[in-house]
Amino acid sequence: MADKLFFSRDTKVYLEKGDYYWELPVLEGFSFSQATNSSEITLAEMSTATGESRRGRQMFNNSLAPAEWSFSTYARPFKSTNTGSGKANPTAGFHHAVEEVLWAQMVGSGTYETAATTGGGATYTSGTPNTVTFVAADFTIKVNEASGVTNSNEVTFDNVDNVKVGQRATFGAVNTHVTQVDTSSKKVTFADPVTTVDDADITVKRKLGQDITVTGVPTETNGNGEGATVSIAYDDSASSNTTFFTFTIDNAGAGYEDDDTITVSSSDIMGAFSAALSRTFATNYVPNSTNGVSGPPATPTAGTSFPGFNRTNSGTDGLKIDFQNSNKTTLGTFTLYFVLGGSKSSSSDHSVYKIENCCVNEASLDFDIDGITTINWSGMGTLISDNQQTGPSASNAITEGTEDTGNFIRNRLTSLAATSVVPNSKTYDLTLTGGNITITNNMTYLTPETLGIVNTPLGHVTGTRSVTGSFTCYLNRQTDSSAELFEQLIENTSTVTNDFALVFNVGGSSAPRVSFDMQSCHLEVPTHSIEDVISLEANFHALPDSVDDTDELVIKYVGS
Repeated sequence: MADKLFFSRDTKVYLEKGDYYWELPVLEGFSFSQATNSSEITLAEMSTATGESRRGRQMFNNSLAPAEWSFSTYARPFKSTNTGSGKANPTAGFHHAVEEVLWAQMVGSGTYETAATTGGGATYTSGTPNTVTFVAADFTIKVNEASGVTNSNEVTFDNVDNVKVGQRATFGAVNTHVTQVDTSSKKVTFADPVTTVDDADITVKRKLGQDITVTGVPTETNGNGEGATVSIAYDDSASSNTTFFTFTIDNAGAGYEDDDTITVSSSDIMGAFSAALSRTFATNYVPNSTNGVSGPPATPTAGTSFPGFNRTNSGTDGLKIDFQNSNKTTLGTFTLYFVLGGSKSSSSDHSVYKIENCCVNEASLDFDIDGITTINWSGMGTLISDNQQTGPSASNAITEGTEDTGNFIRNRLTSLAATSVVPNSKTYDLTLTGGNITITNNMTYLTPETLGIVNTPLGHVTGTRSVTGSFTCYLNRQTDSSAELFEQLIENTSTVTNDFALVFNVGGSSAPRVSFDMQSCHLEVPTHSIEDVISLEANFHALPDSVDDTDELVIKYVGS
């Protein structure tokens, strides 16, 4: 039988989280391994009478060390298309990244939300996405005038509880509307003189006498949100039992959650309408947005996201990733599959290695001048197992963006905005030649020490979160350039922790791009690199506003 060999270039990597899989296109140099922790017992004794001395030893496996894995991916932002079996979002136009699931595990629980809050507009559980219509039923009131009335603007009725100013009433050929209601005498004043007999049933329509649009009508809610308002367009030409009120959300407010309901009572709108709005937000309700139909951002439907993500369809806001959910003892765990031979169609040509209970320990992004933006990922897991030929495939994985050749980011377009806050306020003009940003969770795994068995790791715990990096630029004597940066840092001996705002726009200002916004960085004194063109390298440490905050870094992807 011929040997069956595997080539690294045929490998595919998949991540499993819950019931979902993601394909992760990796670069050359990936690795995974697991070692054992062993102990040695040796004998050390003196000589016997015959000159003998036992010198043997024994080895024992105490435990398995945490499995270690590492690979590199390109940073690849894209906009969802809502096409294909491996689509990332059921709504087109929202910003994603091929590798976003790894960021999700690093910054929070990594739970995949298939009906998540997405930026841009507001949607509802039913009805036209941006409007709610109301059909007002006609009602009748009985005339209470013993002798009837002739060409009079005032008529007395048996009951006027539902009669409101502005409602329409018909008396034979006369079509008029209510101008005043006296509930004590049950007398109604109309805009035009009318004629009627006693006990006549007069049809009243809940209508105004003209087209009116009311904007900014406040709403109430059963939740904690606030600020949602509606506009009400009234069509006076509509006939009975047809739609003549149209409610539109003109300000979606903020703070609303799944299943929250907003209501507008008739008294808050206009008593004459006798209309009320009650609509329940779908799980994709969008806070901080205006009209969900006209102009960007477009009306969304159900989106996909992760904790710590703010996904929008805005070319300015893109996909924002923060660390607000990362102050936890444990972060996201997942399963990795290394499918050797995965590029081959037949599973008989595959060999699948599975790493369980993985975590992302470190992400390091390099942007050398001539390369494509690359992220080096590394982490640990509890156990590597040989899954034979059983593993996920592209047919049941989220693969959108993996075959797109237009979502790679060119490092040469990268720019840096550097502004010092402490010791003084100044903006530096620095042109980069390279750089690196490294985010580390400093994970450790806990392993029991029970005798007589080979112990396996239980799981991870987080350590200190660290965001560090460096950038290089040529030594330049221009005003506010690199030489002045070096001078400021080397000569300032009174500032213990300096404060710089650094924003790396990797890929420049046009999509696709990714930015790293660090508003409080401590810079070390740059070092000189003596080459053909002398340059400086500065190391930095992104810090939170206070020791218990999580605002060291905000990552933003913008797809094209």
